[in-house]
Amino acid sequence: MTSTSYFPWQRESWSSLIEQVGRNRLAHAYLLIGPQGTGRLGFARYFAQWLLCENQDKTQHKEACQQCRSCQLWLSSNHPDFFEVTPELPSKIIKVDAIRALSSRINQTSNQAGSKRVIIIRPAEAMAAAAANALLKSLEEPPEGVVFLLVANADASLLATVRSRCQPVNLPLPGVDEAMTYLKTVSPAETPEQMQEALRLATNRPMRAVEMTEAGIPAWFSEMQQMIKKMETGHLLSMEVAKQCEQQPSQYAIPLLQQLVLEKVRISALDSDNEQYQATSMVWQKVYQALTAAQQELAATANINPLMTYEYLFTLWQRAAIKSAS
Repeated sequence: MTSTSYFPWQRESWSSLIEQVGRNRLAHAYLLIGPQGTGRLGFARYFAQWLLCENQDKTQHKEACQQCRSCQLWLSSNHPDFFEVTPELPSKIIKVDAIRALSSRINQTSNQAGSKRVIIIRPAEAMAAAAANALLKSLEEPPEGVVFLLVANADASLLATVRSRCQPVNLPLPGVDEAMTYLKTVSPAETPEQMQEALRLATNRPMRAVEMTEAGIPAWFSEMQQMIKKMETGHLLSMEVAKQCEQQPSQYAIPLLQQLVLEKVRISALDSDNEQYQATSMVWQKVYQALTAAQQELAATANINPLMTYEYLFTLWQRAAIKSAS
């Protein structure tokens, strides 16, 4: 739970937020919007610590003091006025019972005299419809001293009524230089070139790049690309590529495959006339849509067979490659 600061690329967002609070305009709910893998949870947790800090003077102190009793409780991951709601496993859904239990707890008196209570819900889009509606009641009539921090993707599917009751805070992607500076301190990659490649595959999300490097994704994906080229020319069966793809979690594999599809469309736009580009684009758009649907299915249930799913996807991919080449 510990978080001792925000990240450099979040400085502007942090300053704007703290300045707003310093003008006595603390909202009862914030929607922290940013791409996964960029430190958005760290930002949310540090803001929670700052709100709970006993020594922070909103007009002068921009950081949690790390010394007061509240900060010490925070650093020991044992703060009684902090709550974090995450999806249940294996469903990966925040269910209504979790929100109801939270509502019951926050309606009790604060454990620390005069203290706020801070709740992080992440990712907010994981809330089932019933859970979102249950949360809405607390957002409409928030208990005194309670601050909600909802962490979500920019394209998150949230109830409009939930979204409208939260103050939005946009958390940006870092610049390449900022991301590389961070990676040099934490990445297990052996060379700057490996860090750059991981960052590219992670679409400039540094925490995602670290995860991918630790999981061996860059080397795996390089081999995948070679196998896909052989499959497209009929020198390798789609089943063999599916077996290779199944070795990695879908949350890594499918977005990388989608990147390859988008690259094919981009190259077609440069190398083809308009009519041919339109035809090629439509073919690969169907593959992209199939990948998106497969990712949603694989994330939603443990009952789906990943190998069969990937075999279907690469059969579709192989057909698209043949059609776009004709």
